[in-house]
Amino acid sequence: MDRTKVMELAEKSGGLFRLTVLLQKRVRELVNGARPLVEIDDDNPINIAMREIEEDAIELVDLSEQEIKALEAESQMANEEAEILEALRTRVTSGGAAEAAAAPAEPAKKATKAEPAAKAEKAEKAEKAEKAEPVTNKDDAGSDD
Repeated sequence: MDRTKVMELAEKSGGLFRLTVLLQKRVRELVNGARPLVEIDDDNPINIAMREIEEDAIELVDLSEQEIKALEAESQMANEEAEILEALRTRVTSGGAAEAAAAPAEPAKKATKAEPAAKAEKAEKAEKAEKAEPVTNKDDAGSDD
C-alpha cells in the first residue's frame, strides 16, 4: 500500500486515528454485506473503503471525547491481544509446544476489586462505540428517506 496515499487519506479524514476508525467501521459494513458506494474492480473491502474515502463517498461523523477514548482503549487492547497471540504462535511454531506443555503454568494473577469495574467500564465504552454509526453516505446526509 502506498504510504503517500494513506497520508493523503489521513489528512482528508482528520488524522491517522480518524482514518483508522473510519476504515474499520466501513470495512466491517462491507464485510457484513453493505454495497460499495463507488465503482471499483476490486473485492478487497479495505481497498473499497479507501476508494470511498478518496472519492468523498463516506466521512467520519464527529465523535465525542468519551467515544474517542473508548475506541483508543479498544485499539490498545486489540494491540495487546495481538502481541500475546503472536508470542504464542512463535512459541508453538518454534517447537515450543512441547516446552509449553512441560513448563509449569504461571501462577494465576490475583484480581483486585478495581479490575472488574475497569473491565465493565471498557465493555460499556466499547458497546457505545460499536452502536455509534460514524460512517455516512454524504449523498444521503440531508435526505429523510
